[in-house]
Amino acid sequence: MQAKLDPIEIIDAHLDQFFEEDEVIVFHEINTPEDENHIDIYWIRASKDVMDFAILLTVGMSRVEQNLEGDYDAPNFMEVMMLVPWDWNFSDYHWTDDEYWPIHHLKTIAKIPSDQNTWYGYGHTISWKSDSSLISGTGFNGSILLNTRILPDEFINIKVNDQKSIHIFSAIPVYPEELDFKIKYSADELIDKFNRYQIDEVVDINRKNTCKKRWWQWR
Repeated sequence: MQAKLDPIEIIDAHLDQFFEEDEVIVFHEINTPEDENHIDIYWIRASKDVMDFAILLTVGMSRVEQNLEGDYDAPNFMEVMMLVPWDWNFSDYHWTDDEYWPIHHLKTIAKIPSDQNTWYGYGHTISWKSDSSLISGTGFNGSILLNTRILPDEFINIKVNDQKSIHIFSAIPVYPEELDFKIKYSADELIDKFNRYQIDEVVDINRKNTCKKRWWQWR
């Protein structure tokens, strides 16, 4: 049986160490089906001179312990964040599809391990839709879970007690060709391409597609 904990007070207390109360806005999930894990999204935005991006963070994924298969090096409890441009405004509750997709995608990621009795770890990829359709207003069709290179370890590792901690992975949106490349080769191979093209962790819907073949490329 999977262990459960209440992440809300734990994560709220953790965020209090880094941000002021008015820098964190909570988007509560209003209607959670009885058989699904309840997931809220925290929109964290400090003043731009302190942090020139914002954080979207799931809260609730860590309520249920991951069902790790075999001897895998993955966290038992985890949440997922996405770093987005500071000026993306999520305060309007009448979001258009283009503005809403990061929240929708994060909620989808956060529900899968508990709903499907599975687990996520470093380098795992999640498609936006089962039919491989693109994310609204972008060329992306999924994301890859990686360790952040921007935020410090003390932020992404939340201590619960001496035996338990919550790890926060960063979701990086990917293009269809990048998703296919990762599946065919490996997460590390894709990261090498990200490094080569200097892909930033903060979402850029116009960034270069690192795996799109050009006429001069041969593989």
